[in-house]
Amino acid sequence: MNNNKNQLMLSNIPHKAIYTEFLLYVDDAKQCRSAEEFIAEYGYPQNCPYDADNLVLWCKLVYCAAHNDWRELLWIMAHEQFALGTATAMSKYIEIPRRTIQAWVSGSRVPPAYMIQLVVFAIISELPTIEDAEQT
Repeated sequence: MNNNKNQLMLSNIPHKAIYTEFLLYVDDAKQCRSAEEFIAEYGYPQNCPYDADNLVLWCKLVYCAAHNDWRELLWIMAHEQFALGTATAMSKYIEIPRRTIQAWVSGSRVPPAYMIQLVVFAIISELPTIEDAEQT
């Protein structure tokens, strides 16, 4: 984990995260061997903006970005709260051509690391916080 004096804590994550801060979390996750290890490293911090389920999802997504794990990211998008089980639904959500997503899914093309990071950042920027849930 990032051991410098500027280490970020999950409790400091604003709902609309700043991309440079997000990349620091990605760097931290690169040092973990699994998403579970990354989750365990942070635990559930006091004043966390997310409920436990969304915090775990947030950590899994950051881990995907850190390890360029497109297949796991696709699985999360299809099965977690997003329910984007088709290339067409994913294409509309992340505004990437359907044929490109199909090529990534089939393995005939591999998305660049920066694309995975941008998709993950877009997704986590929209994760509902505890405050959002209280307002509905």
